[in-house]
Amino acid sequence: MKTLIELFFNKTGEYNKNLKFQVFIITILIISFFRFYFENNYVDVIVITVFIFIILNYYIEEKKDSLNDINNILLLQLNTLKEMVKKSVDEEIKSIQKYNKISNKEKQKMYNKLKLEYLYLDADLITFLYNNKDILEVNKKLYFTMMNGINNILKLKYEIEYYYTETNEYPQNTSEMLENVLVLHKNVINNMHNYIHTVHKTSNVINVINKSIKRLDILLQKNINKIYEYYILNIKKRGIHSRTKFVNYNGIKYYEPSRFNNLYTDFYY
Repeated sequence: MKTLIELFFNKTGEYNKNLKFQVFIITILIISFFRFYFENNYVDVIVITVFIFIILNYYIEEKKDSLNDINNILLLQLNTLKEMVKKSVDEEIKSIQKYNKISNKEKQKMYNKLKLEYLYLDADLITFLYNNKDILEVNKKLYFTMMNGINNILKLKYEIEYYYTETNEYPQNTSEMLENVLVLHKNVINNMHNYIHTVHKTSNVINVINKSIKRLDILLQKNINKIYEYYILNIKKRGIHSRTKFVNYNGIKYYEPSRFNNLYTDFYY
C-alpha cells in the first residue's frame, strides 16, 4: 500500500509517469477480469480491492528492483569510463614529470579537461561508450577526445534545461549553443570515423565500426533534436527582432559511410 501511495503522490519524472500508466492499465485489466467472474456484492469488492493492491505493490517493487539493477550497472560503466580517463591522465603526467615539474594547478587542469561530469545524463551514451571501449581504446587520444565532445553536448543541453527551470526562459544565446552543439556533433562523428584508419582493416572490423558510428549518430541526434526544440521555443517566446539569430538545421542525417570516405583529419575540441 505504501509503495503505491508513494508512486502516485510523491514520485515525479518520466520513468514514474510511465510506471503510473502501466499500473493504471493493469488495474483496469484486473477489474475487468474480476467483474466478469464475480458478483458485485460487498465481499467481492473488498476481496478484489485487496487483491489489486497486493498485485500492484508487488509489480511496483519488482520494477524498482529492476531499475536499481540497471542503475547499478550504469554507475559501474560510468565509473569504469572515468577511471580509464583518470588513468590515462596519470600516465601523461608521469611521462611529463620525467623531464619537467608540473604544479598541482596544472595537474588539476588536465584532470578537469576530461572530467566527463555530464555523461551521467544519457544512459544510452554511457552504455555505448562502455560496450565499444575495447575497439575505441586502440586510439586512446581519439577515444577521450570523442568522450569529451559528447560530454560537452550533454553539458550544453543541461545548461539550457537548468536555466529554463530556474527562470522559465531559455538562455538568450540558445542559438549559439545550438551552433556549438552541431559543430561538436560533426567533430565527434569524424573522430569516430577516424578509427577506420587506426585499426586492422578487415571487412568485419570496418562493419562493426560503421554500425557503431550509425548508432552513435542516432544517440547524439536524440539530444540535438531536443536542443533544437528549445531553440525554436526560445524564438517563439522572445519574438523575432534584429538580434534574432537563425540556425540552419533540418535534422542530422544518420551516418552513411560514403559521406566520410575522403576524411583523414582528426578533430579536437
